[in-house]
Amino acid sequence: MSAELSAILRAQHRDLDRLLGALLDAIQSADLLRALDAALTFRDALNAHVEAEEEGLFPPKTERKLVPGELRVEHLQVRELASMIVRQLGEKADLPSAIALAGNLAERWRAHTEREERELYGA
Repeated sequence: MSAELSAILRAQHRDLDRLLGALLDAIQSADLLRALDAALTFRDALNAHVEAEEEGLFPPKTERKLVPGELRVEHLQVRELASMIVRQLGEKADLPSAIALAGNLAERWRAHTEREERELYGA
């Protein structure tokens, strides 16, 4: 991977970190509309990033230590958690469930980005 592409993807991760922080803050504020807006913003940015990453980085065969299939599963997990939060807030107005899911999302996102940046982007 080029240094330029690696820098772009790392910057996107930091942008997503910031959006996730805004989502966590909004959920904790118990302001349903603010939380839903933050959840939608994070979900949409995450989906765009994952699609770009998978299309640009995951060739059919790779010699990397990290199997692209494993990353795709992690991408699926964080995308589904983000969508579940949107559903909890938008369809059910269930802040406690959204809070529980957000904690899970934050941990999975942290572990995923650390692994991806270390093993795929290079240290």
